[in-house]
Amino acid sequence: MTSRNDGIQLLLQAEKSASEKVNEAKRRKAKRLKEAKIEAQAEIDAERAERERHFKMIEEREHKAELHYKCTKIAEEVAKAQNCTIDLDIVCLATELLFRFYQVLATDLETFAKHAKRTTINMDDVLCFVRRNPQLVQLMSDFHKQQTTGKKPPDVAVPLPTSSGTDSKKSEQPPPKDSETKTAVHSPDSAQSLTEWFMDLE
Repeated sequence: MTSRNDGIQLLLQAEKSASEKVNEAKRRKAKRLKEAKIEAQAEIDAERAERERHFKMIEEREHKAELHYKCTKIAEEVAKAQNCTIDLDIVCLATELLFRFYQVLATDLETFAKHAKRTTINMDDVLCFVRRNPQLVQLMSDFHKQQTTGKKPPDVAVPLPTSSGTDSKKSEQPPPKDSETKTAVHSPDSAQSLTEWFMDLE
């Protein structure tokens, strides 16, 4: 009888030990599955971030190339109008400044729209961005009114510096030599150039 009870106790202990081992294996499996899921999600996030960075770099490169082309064309027009030459380094510098200004503009406009609890950027955000320049605010407001009313906005002309009594003699004078030419640079923070730039965005 005693040996029979001992055998039953041994069976119960063996069953309990086996159950504990099975439960431990299940816990290890669940823990490993959780860790594998976290590792897989981390790899997915890293791959997504890398692809987004790559696409953003390509997009920025394309935008900068287009901006550089437009800056080059504007520089050629200004050089022709001013009868001077503009170095390529100046054009590259203007392109970089405008590109960084474009990034700041996009970030600020998005921030203004979010602050107003909107998902769409409108004219109020643009006017808020240029609020420190009253002349530019007025120009932007007038242009927006002309666009909304359907009227054709007047052509904005950049005034060229002239001196009295010398306009009639300019055609008679020979073109200046390369050593005598002056470099004309358009300041990106002037009201006129910013207005034209905003008009191009429209």
